[in-house]
Amino acid sequence: MSDEGTSTSALSDGGTSTPGSDPMTLRRYLTFDDAHGTGKLFLKLEVPTSAEHLSARRVTGTIYLHTDGRDVILEIGNLIADVVDRTVRGIRGTPAYIQEVMHKHLGGINQYVEDGGKRCNADVSDYFLKMYTEHGDPRPAFAANAQALQADKVMYIEEFQLHRNYHSRGLGELALRILHHTMYNLPAEFAFRGTVVLAPISMDAGPVPNQDQYEVEMRLVRFYQKCGYTVWYEEEGREIHQRIMGRTLPPWF
Repeated sequence: MSDEGTSTSALSDGGTSTPGSDPMTLRRYLTFDDAHGTGKLFLKLEVPTSAEHLSARRVTGTIYLHTDGRDVILEIGNLIADVVDRTVRGIRGTPAYIQEVMHKHLGGINQYVEDGGKRCNADVSDYFLKMYTEHGDPRPAFAANAQALQADKVMYIEEFQLHRNYHSRGLGELALRILHHTMYNLPAEFAFRGTVVLAPISMDAGPVPNQDQYEVEMRLVRFYQKCGYTVWYEEEGREIHQRIMGRTLPPWF
């Protein structure tokens, strides 16, 4: 539980789309009880069943809040996560993610590559190239976590935003717990057991007004540490957007 006073029940099933639909839509929630009241935090997660890329699957989620005693359900945030399967082979028998994810773009997000796939977007490529060489080996700066980066599947949380009116209530922690648990318990073909990485950048759509951005990022580092993540890479000084954090699923959610 978080130190914000939020408590939770067991993760509950809020519904699943019809089997075979694309994307597969899942709704999961956790209950909360804090100084602002009681209610449910929902995550609507969309998982594509026919991926655009051979090795990568983009999962999107919308976060909703329902407070007991109120009729309205509020949309308070969203997330995007990219799941990269390092075991998938292209038509030449080589790992598809090497060309789809690890190679820089030569002309367009969805440019076809020689091995039969498409290139992932530049943001995903940039972060994976910080962690891996173009041959798919963990870079020396990540030596302490090299084993985790050699997992069959790696999920990069590209975006995680929560409206600032709902910060410091433990709701962000609940949203990540739902994401972790739901991805872990997907049908076997889509289930995620592996390494999760992210950059602790602002959870708001833009800079937080009148705040030191380095201090904002340090608060986010502490937030993600509460969610089981540790800092795997950072540059010296007060530079922002130069940190990468990670964890594995399992052992804990």
